Amino acid sequence: MSHPPSDEPRPIAESLGPWGIRSGLSASSLQRLDPNKHPSKSWVIQHWRGQLSLRKSLWLNLLFLNLLDIGLIQTHIVFVSLFSEGFQISLKRIYWFVLFFSFVWYIVGVWRSADRIERRDRIWSKVAKVFIATLSLYLLGLNFAWPPYQRLQDQREYLAGDPGAGTRSVRVSEDGTTIEINGWLGRGQETVFRDILSKTSGVRTVLLNSRGGRTAIALDIEEQIRANGINTSVRGQCISSCALIFMGGREREFYRTASLGFTGLLDDDNRELISKAYLSGGFPASFVEHLRQRPAYPTWFPTYRELSDAGVVTRFVK
Repeated sequence: MSHPPSDEPRPIAESLGPWGIRSGLSASSLQRLDPNKHPSKSWVIQHWRGQLSLRKSLWLNLLFLNLLDIGLIQTHIVFVSLFSEGFQISLKRIYWFVLFFSFVWYIVGVWRSADRIERRDRIWSKVAKVFIATLSLYLLGLNFAWPPYQRLQDQREYLAGDPGAGTRSVRVSEDGTTIEINGWLGRGQETVFRDILSKTSGVRTVLLNSRGGRTAIALDIEEQIRANGINTSVRGQCISSCALIFMGGREREFYRTASLGFTGLLDDDNRELISKAYLSGGFPASFVEHLRQRPAYPTWFPTYRELSDAGVVTRFVK
């Protein structure tokens, strides 16, 4: 006995996995759920579903990720000094959260776009997948393998005396009253400085002309200067770690044609140690806190008024 065709949709028996689970959905229902049948108007969702062309998905959204990264970094640099330390930490977490999920969104979308065109364009599909796999491995290595490698390489350069950092010298003047420190602050200079002090009794001033160097070396020399009650003077440039040595002077002389630059401590591994040293040197807490709130770059060159008000410089020379 035949029956007239029913208007009710028939359930389809389509396995959803090795356990033989049936969907129980009609063909018309599946069509309504198929994202390729009903693409979203949102670019973000289209990319996530793999509905964008591979060209747009791969290249345009990669450009978007780079612009997003640059925008977040610049925003952090510009506004970092306006917020408290706790808020800065939260801001950094938000930055990494947004960047991580944006990257996942990009990878998944490109892979799905490559899958969608695989039958008609196998070559470009494979090229896109190889590119995505390579990019993923590169970024993983950059974030997890590169930092330990950098620390190891940095330690090797330190032990070798930082041969690529340029010339440096520690020497005493003919009259024995001044020690000049020039160039990079590297391993061994603290020993030379200590030997000069032990052999020369009339040293009154340390003349600095350096763009910085190793923090540990600078702190060692600064302690020796402070312990012996020696003055410090800057006539050329004194930047980054050199400023640590400058603060050890009993009197701190600064020529108006010179430059004194401080590196921000926001992301510095020695942040607490350097902060304590600045405070021990008599720098006001507000000045040190400002350094703690600043990123390492760009270097901060305080005005004469700021240096005078904070007591960083005790005597200006024209």
